[in-house]
Amino acid sequence: MANNKNSSLIQPSVTIPIKPIRTSPWANAVRAKQGIENEVKYPNLDGMRVMILIPDDHYNKKLMSLGPGYVATAMQRCGIDVTITDCAIFSYDDIELAKIFIQSGVKIFGIGALYPMSKEVERLCGIIRAVVPGATIILGGALPTPIPEFILRQMGADIATIGESEMTIPPLMAALAGQGSLEDVRGIAYLRDGEFFHNGQPALPTRATRVEVGWPALDLYPIEKYIESPKFYPFEQHERLLPIVTGRGCPYACDFCYRVSAYRIRPFDDLLDEMEYMKDKYNLDGFYIVDDLLMLSTHKITDFCESVLERGLKIRYNCTGRVNTVTPKIIELLKESGCVSIYYGLESGNQQILQTMSKKTTLEQVHEAVRLTRDAGIYTAYGLMFGQPGENAQTLQDSVDLIKNISYGEYRTNKVFGCVPFPGSGLYDWCKEKGLIKDDQDFYDRYINQNWSLDQLPVNMTDLSDSEAERLFRAAHDELSQFFQEKMAVDWVNFFGGDAESLQQDKKNGASMPHIRQRVEADASTYDTSGRTS
Repeated sequence: MANNKNSSLIQPSVTIPIKPIRTSPWANAVRAKQGIENEVKYPNLDGMRVMILIPDDHYNKKLMSLGPGYVATAMQRCGIDVTITDCAIFSYDDIELAKIFIQSGVKIFGIGALYPMSKEVERLCGIIRAVVPGATIILGGALPTPIPEFILRQMGADIATIGESEMTIPPLMAALAGQGSLEDVRGIAYLRDGEFFHNGQPALPTRATRVEVGWPALDLYPIEKYIESPKFYPFEQHERLLPIVTGRGCPYACDFCYRVSAYRIRPFDDLLDEMEYMKDKYNLDGFYIVDDLLMLSTHKITDFCESVLERGLKIRYNCTGRVNTVTPKIIELLKESGCVSIYYGLESGNQQILQTMSKKTTLEQVHEAVRLTRDAGIYTAYGLMFGQPGENAQTLQDSVDLIKNISYGEYRTNKVFGCVPFPGSGLYDWCKEKGLIKDDQDFYDRYINQNWSLDQLPVNMTDLSDSEAERLFRAAHDELSQFFQEKMAVDWVNFFGGDAESLQQDKKNGASMPHIRQRVEADASTYDTSGRTS
């Protein structure tokens, strides 16, 4: 493909499914009446000790996971002595972890993770089992939530919290302390004497307030290590940044999304209070906003930006966005309030595929959003994928062409990711229904032992043969690599004010930067599910 620039991927088109595949925004919780958070009882569990582990993500750049901090806050409200052992920052070897576990004297361990971290979680559980007799291991997050029985057995753990766990933690820990029974704790699954039990989903209010979830216990993290760690572009390396969330979940239903949080908004007065507190305490310059989706509606993003401006909060931040919420006024507000980078999940360059995946966006919106964002001087990042049901060579070529068309100004190399039907997504259920995935073990074996997490097609959902889908997937990477080698250096020199005329003379010898064919760079939004920053 790299030797033929005339749409060499294109083959005769085939029928694309027109019935959208969805992932429910409330797949892992039940809506409860407002005010239920005021009914939560926090037992006195003084003397109980818990260690929360953050798995090693093996990235050079670091983005602090807030989930453990929120769980720790729920435990502290019960008087529990809780610590965080951060393998992501310290990359502990097995012997170091064994020493920490043994000398701590702790018997209860909590681990939260995404599916791509499965092998690391399996390692942590294995070490705990080997050196801490009678340990209780609790798993949480997107890893166990959709398929708890398989994950508990595969990891060697005891209990899984389902979905968001702040309201589950008090009764769960009380039961472990002998002040109740696991059978009565809603929102958990567990193994007892080899038998699996599932107590259903947690009941959550539709708003995530400080009364319910609190603020994450940041004092338990190695905060300065995160602040001093290498920054994600376009932030400067001297800036002091930490992550924050403006809400939980997402109201949309894209078929590939695997989520643990129900869609729940957060009051902006509480959010801005936390921002001001963190900025003052840690002398921050800005924030990584790590929501599933900050720009989920024009109303939310307008209120957020105006709240930042009204408070006089001088910050720089990044966020995730949807192209259907972008207007000139919205971009102006984002820029004025300190936004320096937006990541758009564009997903496909083919309109029919966007409809199949329930994206609810159009290609016209894609081009306009990228144009408006770049024109405002906000760095624009984006991701696309290949492998949806009904995809073929034409739909892949459409995505390759879209990347080429929007690669101008300030941009970096990009590739088409593989569409992975992670457990918890609508695609995972669809694959099981179609017989493309036999069971949870089948997917685990296919996915976890391949390349970095999105550089693969572990399940072929396309209208192509396995070999042809794989060939075209690799060919698309080659075509884009060749494109960036031929174009990007000149664009960078032009954008950053270099000597473009002299560079053009030097480039007579051919393409530049051959290393980009093998290098993948994650940014702050693809960091948790894409490749390693080399």
